Amino acid sequence: MIDETHTVTISRPVNEVFDFVADPSNETDWHFDVKEVLRSKDGPYELGETLQWVVKFGGTKIYSVEVTALEPNRFIEITTREGPVMPILTHTFQKDRDGTRYTRRVRFETKGVLRVLAPVMARVNNPNRKWAENLRELLNT
Repeated sequence: MIDETHTVTISRPVNEVFDFVADPSNETDWHFDVKEVLRSKDGPYELGETLQWVVKFGGTKIYSVEVTALEPNRFIEITTREGPVMPILTHTFQKDRDGTRYTRRVRFETKGVLRVLAPVMARVNNPNRKWAENLRELLNT
């Protein structure tokens, strides 16, 4: 099991940070592995919605993802529905005296060869940290 969490403080109100993250059209601005988001409508994520992310990681792949939990200004959970690893991504938003405390968590079960590599993968510089930091830099400017 890989379970990585990173928290940053963003100098903006919770609703602004939530609205930015909840709009899939912003995904490519800060989650650099996601090159394109394919969906049939505009606007924020909706609970139960399924969409595709075009991801460049070891080649370009299209992953089907589903919004499996959504609580405005508090929580978004996105679950990958296919592929060798199917991460569950959670975004948590909390008011902080300086703005918003944003937490990005990625967790997934490893299978096959990846199960053997899980301890090494857990120690490698985690891109989850990079994406949370990218979001903070983008919204703090």
